[in-house]
Amino acid sequence: MQSSMFTRYVCLILSVLLVSGCGSSANPSIQLIELSSSTITYEEVIRINNCGGKADSEQTVSRSFATSIEGEGSFSVGYKSIVEGGISAKYGQYRNMSKSQRLVAPPGTDMQFVLRWSEDVRAGNVSIDGKTGTYEVRIPIAVEQVSSKDLGCVSVAVPPQASTLVVVVTASAFTPSQRMDNLVNWLNDQYPGINFKKGNAVGNNGFFLRIGTPGGDIGSITLPTHLGRIIVHYWDGIGDSDVAYSGETFDPFGSSGPDDPDPGKIATVFFE
Repeated sequence: MQSSMFTRYVCLILSVLLVSGCGSSANPSIQLIELSSSTITYEEVIRINNCGGKADSEQTVSRSFATSIEGEGSFSVGYKSIVEGGISAKYGQYRNMSKSQRLVAPPGTDMQFVLRWSEDVRAGNVSIDGKTGTYEVRIPIAVEQVSSKDLGCVSVAVPPQASTLVVVVTASAFTPSQRMDNLVNWLNDQYPGINFKKGNAVGNNGFFLRIGTPGGDIGSITLPTHLGRIIVHYWDGIGDSDVAYSGETFDPFGSSGPDDPDPGKIATVFFE
């Protein structure tokens, strides 16, 4: 009998302790006050390179309901989850909202797409057990494709005739031979697969510029601007010489044939 009464007494004490341990700190109250609501619009540029593809290349871009909390460093892990839950509950009707746009790049294209997004942004203050912070909610409401453009893929074709061009690069701290090496390295980095080479010297400050396969066409070349002033004189295939300068694009008609003293020559480069 005494043992039974003792057991009930211990259970009563434990019950009191459990109840006292479930006070306000275990179930803190949270207060969310929305201070602003606005709609923002912004653009996003997306590029899909499918130059070497044999089929369409697809990509789907999405935006979903998202929240962020500032000042959350003052919140413990438990408080942070309560704040996130409170925000999710307050804006529960928007939690499943998302917008997406499907983009397709056909084979042999380098596509650039511009998308315009619209979002509803809600912001306000949050407080819980004396700790305060701010919150922001972003709700996607629309997306549209503003434009699409094929930037083009670099290709190599065979020319019908030969060409001659002259390039003049301004002086620098390097010798003419070193500057020619720098130009050739830059061209090979920018136009892989053509195999530019330094040819024979011309005078004291010039060199022939060659390509690996005599008679091959290098297509259009945009001259660099970081190697000094460059002047290009090249044959347009009609019998006239054209001129291009640093930063400009030129299209030589072709290259010299195998009977030329320097086969594969497409340019004469002089350094001032």
